[in-house]
Parts: sequence; C-alpha cells; structure tokens
Amino acid sequence: MDALNRLPNARNGHAQTGPHPPTRTHKHRAYLELIEIQALVLSDIRNPETPPAARAQLARAYDVCEERKRILRNRPLPGSLRPDVKPNGKTRSTLARTLSLSPAPEPPK
Repeated sequence: MDALNRLPNARNGHAQTGPHPPTRTHKHRAYLELIEIQALVLSDIRNPETPPAARAQLARAYDVCEERKRILRNRPLPGSLRPDVKPNGKTRSTLARTLSLSPAPEPPK
C-alpha cells in the first residue's frame, strides 16, 4: 500500500505522498492572503477614526493589492498587448498615397 502512495502524479510528475495530491498552488495561497490584506485595508479605510493621511496610504495599499492580484492571475495591463496584424495586400491608405504620388497619365492622342 505504501508503494501506491509514492506513484508519480500524472498532473505534475512529482511523487505522491498521500492519498490525494495537493490541490492548491503557492499562487493560490498568495492570492488568498492578498484578499485578506485587502479586506483589512478596506475596513481601516471605512473606519471614521482613521486620519485622512492614513486613508491616503491605505488607498495606495489597496491599489497595490489590486495590481498584485492582476499579476498573480497572469493578466496583462490593459492595452499592453497588440495583435500582430500583417496586411496581406495594399491597404487603402497605401494605395491612395501611391496613386497621388504617381505621375499624371498622359492624355490620349
């Protein structure tokens, strides 16, 4: 029975130490910690006894937590990805420029 528990896990290739492989990753735990930190920050922001300067720092901390959550989810910054568009033929603006720069056709004789 002990040999069955040490079979490699098909999902990650590591030896299995118990009856079930671990299901949570390090990123998942970090994400959950960020959510807890954000909840604490938000409760301090909503506290009426918090001075304005501290609220500004807490708002910055909340924003940093949102940024870290985006990174852990592997989401790019909005607008940072551009599609690789390669025109197959001449585009309309290129064609218009070519026509305007070409010499005028000679009148028929």
